[in-house]
Amino acid sequence: MELTPEIRQRLKTLMESKNETGYTLNRKLGISATTIGNYLNGKITKADNTKLKAMCDLWGIDMEWLETGLDTLQHPKETEPKNENPEQLFKQILLKLDGKDDQYSSLRKDIFLIRENITTISRNLSILAENVQQLKTNNKK
Repeated sequence: MELTPEIRQRLKTLMESKNETGYTLNRKLGISATTIGNYLNGKITKADNTKLKAMCDLWGIDMEWLETGLDTLQHPKETEPKNENPEQLFKQILLKLDGKDDQYSSLRKDIFLIRENITTISRNLSILAENVQQLKTNNKK
């Protein structure tokens, strides 16, 4: 995640409100106090999401809040329809990833592989359903 001045400020505010220091976070999460200091002072401009997630989990906050400052309880996420076509879901995911940096390239490849596998499974299920129907018809004779 890109550490914008706003995100750095939210991290500082959280640490102050939770009486945390780089050293206490190091003991609790194993994240180097130097790394945390560099996050806060802007020497590191792109943070490891797993480290940020660990901090958010420790403090009971949402990563989205850290990134946007929006309270997800006051501004709930849109819920996606439950019975949506998988192909449509893949398109939505890929659109969201479009234009992201190279760290998402392996995720894009995985999504394409998953989509291919689901398509194959769907075809095989259709063939299986036809075969079952044919067996039922033959057994009635």
